[in-house]
Amino acid sequence: MAKVYREKDYEKYAHSIQKAINNQECAIKQKHIRSAIIGTFETQSPKIFWVYALRTPYLENRFVAWKLCLVVHRVLREGHPLCLEDSQKHAKELTDMRAFWNHLNDDYCEMIGLYASLLINKLHFHNIYPRFPGDLTVTSEEFNSIVGSDINKAFDMAIEIMNYLDQILDLQEGVFSTISLTRYTLITTTEECRLAPIIICIEESSKLYEYSARLLDILHSKLQPDILIEAKGRFMTQFTALKTFFEYCNEIPYFTNSVSIPLLPKDPPEFTVKDVSEYVNEQASAPPIIEYENEPIYEAILVDTETNDENNTNLPLQATEYDEKEFLMAECENLRRQIDILNSKYYRDTSLLKDKILILENDLALKESELKNEKQEKENLLKRIQEDAETQDSKSLIHEEMDKLCLKIHDNNKQEGRRTKSTKKNLRVSFNIPENN
Repeated sequence: MAKVYREKDYEKYAHSIQKAINNQECAIKQKHIRSAIIGTFETQSPKIFWVYALRTPYLENRFVAWKLCLVVHRVLREGHPLCLEDSQKHAKELTDMRAFWNHLNDDYCEMIGLYASLLINKLHFHNIYPRFPGDLTVTSEEFNSIVGSDINKAFDMAIEIMNYLDQILDLQEGVFSTISLTRYTLITTTEECRLAPIIICIEESSKLYEYSARLLDILHSKLQPDILIEAKGRFMTQFTALKTFFEYCNEIPYFTNSVSIPLLPKDPPEFTVKDVSEYVNEQASAPPIIEYENEPIYEAILVDTETNDENNTNLPLQATEYDEKEFLMAECENLRRQIDILNSKYYRDTSLLKDKILILENDLALKESELKNEKQEKENLLKRIQEDAETQDSKSLIHEEMDKLCLKIHDNNKQEGRRTKSTKKNLRVSFNIPENN
């Protein structure tokens, strides 16, 4: 059952959303995003989230609009299952925001337009295929069940997935066109603000690539190759762009420390003899990182191993200390991720159980209502039968009384007739009137 929000709960939730979607060019704290996500589970709906999110000045400040897109994306992916369904009606606000910022000439304005287009396409995709969860993760059995046996529906799904993937590739290209990164770049907080959606793009694009490859494999097994020339050509173009995207991200420690980036094969699949599974690598995954208050910010120490300067004689010792510290940091990070995975599983399982309990309670209430209605109908029927019986008895009594009254009137008329005849006879005798007169 949904948590009953009191005034202080609403204030706390609104405060978290305002903290997440602020007007500063800096990275959003993960705890504020998690609060927005957890709120959808507590209320079992994104309605309250949208109320507060749309109160932010996203048409006045570009950083607010950019962060709104990111938080909405995270809520759609990781929020309550109803987030996708109940957010469909808010595609209009995203469309209006895209149209507004596209009129302005600025790096952020272009990125906002691309991000809004991605979110609109995501809502459209999940509206057509509601069996895909927000994070797009399904098992092979579930995927085959969604695809079904209709080859036309499989073709339509392949096109929709490619449309979705195009939006992701456009967004990452738009983001990277505004910033130059190398493997030695130390990411600043303003750059992190721009790069925040890239990790989600890596996760979603890896899954969409797998699904499109499997769909094209299915289509090639049932249709002539010349029918699929255009679809295959589009897939090859996306394969090249995605391979470049993944390879570039694999060169940047900021991304490799945050998500496992899959490596695509050297050549794209031909969909002929080899099984498509050979071309589908491990999925990208990045469990949310638990953020602690006052946690020290760790920045990598770059060591130039080619330098022979005498002043660098202590570098091996520094490197050893760094390696040990890096190992401990990695272990802590793994433990945090495991804890967060358990927390996510807890919230997911709790939500499912609450949904089942709610369904059972609704069924019980429905049965009680039906039983109450049947009981009332039975009582009404008995009452009508009793009233009809009483009415029938009343009619019988009225008929009997009427018969008696008619008989009495008849007897009175006969007696009156006899008296009239006797009176007439007496008058004739008294006045000597003949009978025939």
